[in-house]
Amino acid sequence: MRRWSSLLLAVLLSLAFSLVGCAKECRTDADCVAPGACTAARCLDSGKCQFLTESPCCGNGACEEEAGENACTCNADCSFAATDDGSCSGKVLLPDPRREDRTVAAERAEYYCDGGSCVVGVPPAKVQSKQLLSEHPGVVRFEVVTSVSQPFVLGKGSCEVRVKLVDMDESRAQGPVRITNLQVLSRNELIGERPLDVIFLNVTDEAVVEVSLVPTMAELEEERFFNVKIDYSYQGLGVSGFSLVRDSLETAQASLPFIDPDQVVLP
Repeated sequence: MRRWSSLLLAVLLSLAFSLVGCAKECRTDADCVAPGACTAARCLDSGKCQFLTESPCCGNGACEEEAGENACTCNADCSFAATDDGSCSGKVLLPDPRREDRTVAAERAEYYCDGGSCVVGVPPAKVQSKQLLSEHPGVVRFEVVTSVSQPFVLGKGSCEVRVKLVDMDESRAQGPVRITNLQVLSRNELIGERPLDVIFLNVTDEAVVEVSLVPTMAELEEERFFNVKIDYSYQGLGVSGFSLVRDSLETAQASLPFIDPDQVVLP
């Protein structure tokens, strides 16, 4: 009797193990846990989990440039050759003028990611707007406020000039006052210009003019002198009465830093 009991127990255990072996691994895709990044898991009709490698995928260890991967979009797989840590960050390194075998860090220019691409310049969060105030007394009195990005990165920086008619000696001048041209100068170089036809009819009238700046640069970073010249006209009193008078004003020179990203060839 004991022998039959042992045999029955063995049969039952064998059947139990067989049922366990036939049990399904999954019922839905959620039951299948992917073993790592870039692996998709799904539950087959047989109840078995299937794991598929995804490509392209950030995190698979391959820099898939044809899929748009680079150090900015996927630093986990891609490395930026210009920096030690492979990330698109940090100051741009320039040849040391005193030692050919060494480099020096740029004062302001750095690498950063912009729109998924690595660029040279200054991150927007580090750019400020410098305001330069200039007052010009005379028969016609102006106030000029120039707002310029600092540092000014070519192709990205902005320059805005606000011209305000502050006062006018009506015994010697009559309106309208007409602004005809605005130039931005860097000593003898014209780096920006806007022909205008702005009319001021009353004191306190003002106009805001945006100017594109395109200085000629030989270095990545340069300190440049900067001032604004404005041409204007009005009706001025002469020996034979009021007639057209053409005049101009220039703001004081300021020294401002400029950056030309095209001076650096990206790897």
